[in-house]
Formats: sequence, structure tokens, C-alpha cells
Amino acid sequence: MRAGPARPFRTVLCAAELREKAAALVRPSVGLRPGALGNFLGDDGRVIGDLPEVGAKTVRFPKTPTPIVVRRHLSKANPQYFTFTREEGAAAVVDHLHSRVEAGAR
Repeated sequence: MRAGPARPFRTVLCAAELREKAAALVRPSVGLRPGALGNFLGDDGRVIGDLPEVGAKTVRFPKTPTPIVVRRHLSKANPQYFTFTREEGAAAVVDHLHSRVEAGAR
């Protein structure tokens, strides 16, 4: 039996850490290029402020699709713009953020 096109992707997701899983689910579903996730040096990328629906006290998205801000300097064409992620990508981002909070990140 031949594996369908989604099977290898699911295998990768099962093996990925939470951070990589979130990136893998968000990026293709909304058409973000790798540079929109962060810069080449890795010292500037997605921040909580890029997720306008995340509350100050809670890490959850009240609805999907969830908006994501792509800041001007991470945008290829230079204007700041909004894009959206679907439920599976939003859930992966929430899982990643919860793990960061549990690890003591601010």
C-alpha cells in the first residue's frame, strides 16, 4: 500500500518538538515564507505581540482562524500585514506557548 502525501508530513509532526511543530503547521497553512517567522540570524522572530488574540493572562485563542501580524521588517514587500492560521496551527502555537510558560519564559 502506498502512503498518501499527508503521511510523511504527519510522521515529521509526530517526531518534532513543540516549537518546530508549531512552525510546521502555521507556515504552510497561511503561506508564510521562512523569513516571516524570523530573521536569518535567529535573533528576531515571532513575538506574543504578533498574536493579537492572546490575552495578557491566558494563552489561548478564542476563535479560529487566528490572526497573525507579520511585522514590517519581517515582510518581504515591507508593509506590515495580517494573515491567519487554522485551528490545528493555533493549537500547536498554544501548546508551544504553554511549554514556554511552564519552563519559566516570560
